[in-house]
Amino acid sequence: MGICQKKLIQSSNIKQIGPTDLETQITMIKTHHFDKNTQSYLVKDGCDQKEKIMTVVQKINDDQLKFIMNITIQNIHKIEKVYQTDSYSIIFQSKPQGLSIFEYCLKKESFDELSAKQLFKQLIQTLKMLNDLKITYYLQSPNQILVTPEGNVLLNGIYIKQKKESFTISIFNPPETEQSDIEKLNVWKCGILLYILLKGSLPNKYKYLYPYTVKDLQKQILFDPEDPTIPFLQRKLLIEMLNEQPEQRLNYNQILHNQWIIGNSTNVTPRQVISREIVQFDKYLLQCIQLDQYLKEFIETHTYLNIRHDMLLQSFSKFDLNRSKKIQRKDINYIKQVLKNEALILSILYFSESKTTFVYEECLQQWEQQIRQQKLENLKSCFPNQEVKKSQVVNYLQPKRKKYEDGLILSDNSQMITNLTKDIYQFDEFILEVQKGINEKAKDYVKNQRVFIKSEEIQQEFNQLLNMLKADKEYQSNKIQQNGIKQIQQILGKNTMLNLVLQKEIIDHLEQFEKQDQKKSYKQLLNQMINKLQ
Repeated sequence: MGICQKKLIQSSNIKQIGPTDLETQITMIKTHHFDKNTQSYLVKDGCDQKEKIMTVVQKINDDQLKFIMNITIQNIHKIEKVYQTDSYSIIFQSKPQGLSIFEYCLKKESFDELSAKQLFKQLIQTLKMLNDLKITYYLQSPNQILVTPEGNVLLNGIYIKQKKESFTISIFNPPETEQSDIEKLNVWKCGILLYILLKGSLPNKYKYLYPYTVKDLQKQILFDPEDPTIPFLQRKLLIEMLNEQPEQRLNYNQILHNQWIIGNSTNVTPRQVISREIVQFDKYLLQCIQLDQYLKEFIETHTYLNIRHDMLLQSFSKFDLNRSKKIQRKDINYIKQVLKNEALILSILYFSESKTTFVYEECLQQWEQQIRQQKLENLKSCFPNQEVKKSQVVNYLQPKRKKYEDGLILSDNSQMITNLTKDIYQFDEFILEVQKGINEKAKDYVKNQRVFIKSEEIQQEFNQLLNMLKADKEYQSNKIQQNGIKQIQQILGKNTMLNLVLQKEIIDHLEQFEKQDQKKSYKQLLNQMINKLQ
């Protein structure tokens, strides 16, 4: 198990770069991961000519970065260096070595309960270390948990608190609808993972993912708390980790002091504590866990790219003064300065064949197709015989059931992607159905939630307003105005783009602020902001 250590980080590991400097530092290879929260790319680092994972996130302050980079824990994916721009932090990490935890278990010749315990203990120890250091790590997917060739757990990805949804994988989702303490959320997910490691199969509730029919009278429950095939201590630990009440769930420290984890007990014999019987993994286990992840990723990515397509196209077309669908390469640096996200531009430019002109629409389409194809290939691997059973996927495509405060339960049809009319589809046929549904939803979304302006377009006036308010004694005692300003700060802090809904919210807060401004001290500035938003 890795030990938390401190070492001096050289200032060169955090470097400020301009909006056009990244191209001289890296060679773009391909887009590694792309969603609405983060973008990561496989690149060749110009400094050592090694392939790295480069992740772009909203800018993190230098002090936080220095703290994080001063920590070395054997079991986390180390950050090697960071480039800072005015808007983004560009984080470099080595390509991780190892298999996802379930790939490792299935390929290991003999995986028994002791093997499960060792991996699980390392995982909890690592999460506890990060938690003790006040570092937030969202355990989103079992694919984040790698096992190195030496048999050690390695948490993959960025271990920095970001504005993001907590979980996306249904199998590992906790029951609570509102986000609770990250430790409690991770404990639930680790409990599901431990169950799979001990049983070699999915919990009853998720066996619909299997390509064969599962006849189980208890399919609505997570697992049987009296299951005789799980030894008593392990069963007790699972029950305490998978408590539906977050506040009653164990924490990391309590798990590490569990009798089974520490390896002794006054109530049972050592033979009962650890079984060396080989865990028999269901042969479809990995495919089903991946299906749970990859189908959601495909739906979310395809939807997001459809929605974002017009916005990206418009961003480039602003510089196409002749409406020729081409931009001169010599003008690219200017475009980078305006659009600011150089990594995204470079990943699209990668598909440009010409060294003098950039046919932006063609390149954008190829870039989108590469990302979609990557998600599609991942999903296709989950159906070895290329047959998709409706029962496996219907939960992801049908309306979600929403429970209201008064107890009423209704179907939320806005979430429905498509209705499947057959019980079995060929894979390509199924994808066409899903894409058709996504395209229709995306059209509605673009129509109703069209993005009009960047939040930075009103940020300058808003900052000017904040500076003026510092010396305003009347404002200091006006709770209505203070609340409105706070709400605007939250909107601008969470959103880089403002759609019609967000614009309306900000306008409402500004108009309410103006009503409270008896001296009309801020009328001109408020009008400037409102005019930009309308």
